[in-house]
Amino acid sequence: MTEHGEEQAVALASVLGVIEFDHVLTSPALRARRTCELSGFGDVAAECADLTEWDYGDYEGRRSSDIRKDRPDWNVYQDGCPGGESVRM
Repeated sequence: MTEHGEEQAVALASVLGVIEFDHVLTSPALRARRTCELSGFGDVAAECADLTEWDYGDYEGRRSSDIRKDRPDWNVYQDGCPGGESVRM
């Protein structure tokens, strides 16, 4: 996380702290767990593998709209990503 991102996460603590949550989930990604900690939920957040980000492979860092310039009908959930994650189980 950047310093600015950490500052934003800390600022969330006062906003989210007044809300009572039944569950707090986080992806296994270090930055997601760090965000939970900084926003005051590190001790109650449960890690959920289903929240893990996709491996976009060759498409990493590209916007969907830019990918569709080359592949107009592309859909990550149907087509996956070359060099990255497949939709096949």
